[in-house]
Amino acid sequence: VYTAKSKNEKRQQHLFFFWHKRENHNDIREKLESIGREDLIEKLIEEKKKHHKQEFIKSRSRGNKKGGKQRKKGRNGR
Repeated sequence: VYTAKSKNEKRQQHLFFFWHKRENHNDIREKLESIGREDLIEKLIEEKKKHHKQEFIKSRSRGNKKGGKQRKKGRNGR
């Protein structure tokens, strides 16, 4: 099992643990390009963007124009 030892190796490893965070996407893209694994960029980053966009479109087509959660009515119907 590989263990990151240097500060830079640990930072790089940390990026991939949190690949889903938007702030890590550019660094992950650069790292994957530098090691010749451009095929993984689409798998990790691009698919998430497509999925989010699809969910947003679905929510709008259901009548929820803002794309967020709808409020539940309280006891008084408000």
